[in-house]
Amino acid sequence: MDFDFGLRVPYSGPKTEIDHLLRNLGFTPRIDMGYDKIDYELPGVGIVEVFVDKEKTSEFQKRVLRDQLSIRPAVLSYLNLLVEHTVSVKIHGVHKNVTLPSLPAFFIHRLVTARFGEYRRGSYHDASKIRKDLKQAALVAKKPV
Repeated sequence: MDFDFGLRVPYSGPKTEIDHLLRNLGFTPRIDMGYDKIDYELPGVGIVEVFVDKEKTSEFQKRVLRDQLSIRPAVLSYLNLLVEHTVSVKIHGVHKNVTLPSLPAFFIHRLVTARFGEYRRGSYHDASKIRKDLKQAALVAKKPV
């Protein structure tokens, strides 16, 4: 299971050692120098990935995230579709509401990234990621909003 987090930039919250927190929970960092990011994996549980919007994130803002949150997020195109169109939900056992992308925004984002996302450009073409995007869009399209 993937746990994906989209961060709004510029970040203005408190300094937090997210890397340390995830390691203490048993997650192992996975360094991907090709995309200059670090994900965290816990076998049997899932992968934690953190994203920032490519069009809105400068090199300075990425350094701030590394310094303030101790993370190295992946830079993702079209993330604004997800973070600007959200719903707030209450999850049993969680004390605060959780903000999630709306289903229509997620659907559109999957279609756009399947066609124009990072994995589809240049010499790098990952057919499995394209299939995953299209499968997720198809699953969401079947759900009532």
